[in-house]
Amino acid sequence: MVTLRSAVCLLFLLSLAPVAFAAGKDDVSLDTASLDKDVTSVYGTDCEKVKPGEARSTVRVRVTDKASYLAVSSLPDLRNAKVELNEHDFNVMVYNLVDNNIEDMAIRTTKQTPEEICVEVTGYISGKNIFAAIDEALDRQKNGEEDNVTAENGGLAPSDLAETENGPLPEAEAKPEQPAKTDLAEKEPLYTPDESIPPPPVSEEQTPSAEQEKEDYLQAKAASKGLIYITPTEFFNKTTSAKYAEILREMFVKSDYFYVTDKIELADYVIGSKVLRAKVDPINKDTNRMQMVIAVESRNTDSGETETEHQNRFVLFSSSENEQKVAAKLMKQLFEKAADKIITELEIAQRRKNNDAGLPAVITPVSTSTAKKGAL
Repeated sequence: MVTLRSAVCLLFLLSLAPVAFAAGKDDVSLDTASLDKDVTSVYGTDCEKVKPGEARSTVRVRVTDKASYLAVSSLPDLRNAKVELNEHDFNVMVYNLVDNNIEDMAIRTTKQTPEEICVEVTGYISGKNIFAAIDEALDRQKNGEEDNVTAENGGLAPSDLAETENGPLPEAEAKPEQPAKTDLAEKEPLYTPDESIPPPPVSEEQTPSAEQEKEDYLQAKAASKGLIYITPTEFFNKTTSAKYAEILREMFVKSDYFYVTDKIELADYVIGSKVLRAKVDPINKDTNRMQMVIAVESRNTDSGETETEHQNRFVLFSSSENEQKVAAKLMKQLFEKAADKIITELEIAQRRKNNDAGLPAVITPVSTSTAKKGAL
């Protein structure tokens, strides 16, 4: 039964609804205006021919990179910067914006035939990021600084991860592809094979004996250190090298929580490293662009659990530079970056393991029988 009082309350609430609705509409429109005011939409399209024997996934990465570059480099806000900056610094700035500042990036395949792939790239960039990039590039050019690394996203670039609107690539393309003609593997290896450099003579005293290995193992355990074994670096062309694994060894040796062993059967953790991609594309007759993707992985020998850290970078460099030296320098930077994150995680795990082994607890529980009444 509806009383007079309840009816009045109902009418009062209904009278407030249009006001609330109008206020809601005003709020939404204000938010939208504030969002649209400081962003610039980007749009770019490009096509690439498929080379004989080249996987379509490789072509798609290349055409996406070029379409993204065209989308950003043609922005009206960059016209003055293009005049003030030299070509190299302008390219570095554009790729920096592409790799780090395009938001809501969408990649759509507009044409795909056995001979050609076309894509269009859309998204938007915050105005403050554009002007910050311009200021940074102008300052770098003024001070004569060189900073070729333009993508520092810690993982794979958007163009590597993107799926087309037609969905993932067919299973037939998921298998490992042959290196493209511009892959560094087809020119000369990224490293000098270890066997071509005679190792320094090793005396018997320098060669760890079984007794010394056992002593090192006992010392490591007594110091509550984890034992680390580092495998040779694997490359995308199925070769391996212990040369670059030394970068990881040096970093673990500096840690207070680990001891590096040469016996994999003694190890608490096995550390592996891979170069998944090392590719050079010409931007123009004077500038090349190198992409490198690496991974560093740790495996717990007891639990079998693994943790992997990927690093991906793009580098612009002069076509007159030795690309092998550029690649070696970049590889060292990426290995150190990835290993630093892996070591941090393993040190946390090792400290936790040491605490569980008998170190005093951080918080000592208080018995309810001895706790004072009213204590927190």
